[in-house]
Amino acid sequence: MALLDQTSVQDKKVLISMKTSEILDITIITFNRAEYLQKTLNFILAEDSPVRNCRITILDNKSTDSTSEVISRFAKTHVNITHIINNFNVGGNANIAKALEMYGATPYHWILCDDDVYCWDGWTEVEEAMLRGEKLICVGDRHLPKNGPKR
Repeated sequence: MALLDQTSVQDKKVLISMKTSEILDITIITFNRAEYLQKTLNFILAEDSPVRNCRITILDNKSTDSTSEVISRFAKTHVNITHIINNFNVGGNANIAKALEMYGATPYHWILCDDDVYCWDGWTEVEEAMLRGEKLICVGDRHLPKNGPKR
């Protein structure tokens, strides 16, 4: 721990990112939402992303839009991306089930949707939970309209 205390903030981010990539795999499910997927990939692969070095598998539910092209562009510069295209559209829930079946290469597996919004504000807590060996880590946020939910 003393070594971490003497390193720069940037070095700490690199060390944390390297450790995270050893214990966390990410699967993104997608279908015909290339624009959303591009935003998601830009965010999770950004320089300040703590998960940018993790293995990222994209389960494509046989998209017919430009999803494959978006993934190909990212895969050219990020060797940690794998693109799996289903033989046919199995449906959203079955694609999630397929992602769950892929679990096992690392202790933790994060399943994302192509249109979710992510925030790293609480990431330190998530990482600490992974390093403690927690069995399940649930992270979420619910945004409501300013005046509360409509009834």
